[in-house]
Amino acid sequence: MNLDATGRIVIITGGAGGVGSIVSKRWLDAGASVFVIDNRQTTVDSWLSQNSDKRSTGHAAALATDITTEAGAHAMVNEAERAFGKPADTLIHMVGGFASAAVEDDNAAEVWDRMIALNLT
Repeated sequence: MNLDATGRIVIITGGAGGVGSIVSKRWLDAGASVFVIDNRQTTVDSWLSQNSDKRSTGHAAALATDITTEAGAHAMVNEAERAFGKPADTLIHMVGGFASAAVEDDNAAEVWDRMIALNLT
């Protein structure tokens, strides 16, 4: 299947991770302007260095931010628009994770809240 995403602006949360980087590269190769989000600057820098090449027809940009916060979510949207000159038209939410704690652990509620924020909110 050939995807033509020329002119699309796609935000991909978790887009520099294992599966996310494959999805991001596919959109980039299809001509989209791809804005990758990760919570670590080193991961964002690595993804950009690997995907800002002349073989793709799309354009790449990235941001390190915590999208489980309202400020991080606003930064994601605003920086994507700043990077590409218009609002994104597609959001692919790939970020996620898993952690656990025993019910009696002191940090059980904190672990639960983090998993809900990361995977749902």
